[in-house]
Amino acid sequence: MVRKSRHSNDVTMTLNGTINAAVTSLNVSDGTDLPSTGDFRISIESEIMNVTERSANTLTVERGADGTTPASHATSSPVITIATKASFDDLIRDAFGPNPVWWGTSGEPGPKRMTQNVSDFTWVNQGTSSAVDNSSGSITIKAEASAPHSLRCLTQNCPAGDFDYFCHVRPSFITEQSLSGCHWGIFLRENSTGRLLSVTLRHPVDIGWYKWWSATSFSASYDSFSFKWNPDGMWLYFTRVGTNLWCGVSADGKNYKTLGTAQAQNDFFTTAPDELGIYYANHDGSDDHMCHFRSWLVD
Repeated sequence: MVRKSRHSNDVTMTLNGTINAAVTSLNVSDGTDLPSTGDFRISIESEIMNVTERSANTLTVERGADGTTPASHATSSPVITIATKASFDDLIRDAFGPNPVWWGTSGEPGPKRMTQNVSDFTWVNQGTSSAVDNSSGSITIKAEASAPHSLRCLTQNCPAGDFDYFCHVRPSFITEQSLSGCHWGIFLRENSTGRLLSVTLRHPVDIGWYKWWSATSFSASYDSFSFKWNPDGMWLYFTRVGTNLWCGVSADGKNYKTLGTAQAQNDFFTTAPDELGIYYANHDGSDDHMCHFRSWLVD
C-alpha cells in the first residue's frame, strides 16, 4: 500500500507503558479516533513521531521526526496528534508528486500523476481525427468535422479504487472558442457497455455533466450552468470516493465549482466506470480543429 499523509482533529491520549528512545512500536490508551493508516504526526513531550501504521491502540512510529530528538517517555505521558510543516509538505507531495508546479492562468504545466502520451490511450470513435504529444506534456486532439454528438475519444484504464482526475482544456485559437456547439471535455467510461459520463465545456457559454449511451449517442444531463470562458483554458475534474462520483470546473485551477450532487456510479453505469479520458466533438461542419489537454491523476 502506498503511504499517504493523514490528519485528524485534535486527539489526546496517554502512553500505555514506558518506552525508551529506540523502540518503534508503542501503545496508547485509546486509538479509536486516529486515522486507520499512516502517515500522521503525534507528539509526546518534546518529541515528534511519524506514525506509519496503526492496529487498534498499537502505533508503529518513526522516532525523532521533524528535527526532534528521540527520548524515553514514561507511562501516562500525554500523546497528542499534531500537524507540522513537514506533514503538510507530505500532503502536497501525495497529492501532486514530489516537485509540484501549480497551474497558472497562462496555462503552464501543472502537477500530474499520470503519464500522458498518445500511445497510452486507445481511440474510441476516432474517424479521421488524430492526436499528437506536445513537449509541455499535453496532448492535442485534431478533430474532424462531424455531426452533433460525435465524441472523438482517447481513453485509458482508470484506478479500481478512489481517485481524483483533473484536466486543463484549452482550444488552440480564439476562433475555435467561438465555434457554436463545439464541445470538449473529460469522461469516465464503462468499457463493457460503452456508456460515458462527461464533464463538458460547450461553447458559447455552457458547462455540463452529461450522460452518453455511447460516444455517438447522447442520453441526458445531470446538471449544467453558464460560465464565463477563460481564454487560457478551463480546469475540469472527476472524483470517485467509494461508489460515488463528483465532478466540477474551475477557471483558475484553484477555485472549483461542483456540478450537481454526488451520484452513485451504478445510477447510469451497469456497475462502474473502468476507463477515463479526454474528447473533442467538432460541430463546425467543414474544417478540422484542435484542442489541447493536460491531465493528472491522484489515486
